[in-house]
Amino acid sequence: MDKLIIFLMFLGLAVNAQSKKELKEHNIKGITVYNYVSKLGKSYKIKDSYKEYNEKGYIVKNVEYNKEGKLKDVKKYYYNSDNNKVKEELFGANKKLEKTTTYTYKNGMKLSKKVVNSKGETVSKKEYEYLTF
Repeated sequence: MDKLIIFLMFLGLAVNAQSKKELKEHNIKGITVYNYVSKLGKSYKIKDSYKEYNEKGYIVKNVEYNKEGKLKDVKKYYYNSDNNKVKEELFGANKKLEKTTTYTYKNGMKLSKKVVNSKGETVSKKEYEYLTF
């Protein structure tokens, strides 16, 4: 049983580390990772995380669970036609939107990152300036 648990843990790590190319080649839309916990001589399978990908291999949803397997948070990701991440949404355990992060780009280069809370208030903002040769 211990060998099975160790194998499944390494399998989870290997699957989680898949490249976009491998995800597309194997038509993988989602990956669920489980933890195995032993209590009083019994082994329990507990959900750790779930990642969902689009047809191009980019992550579109990341679900995290706490050590009891209960929902911790959900992140959703959105991309533009150039495959640049333009928005992230973070939902709490209550499934309510907690914050939104937006990104702007010019010629494929990130220009800004802005984080807004659920009340629409700006929490943080960054601007990127590039020095070129």
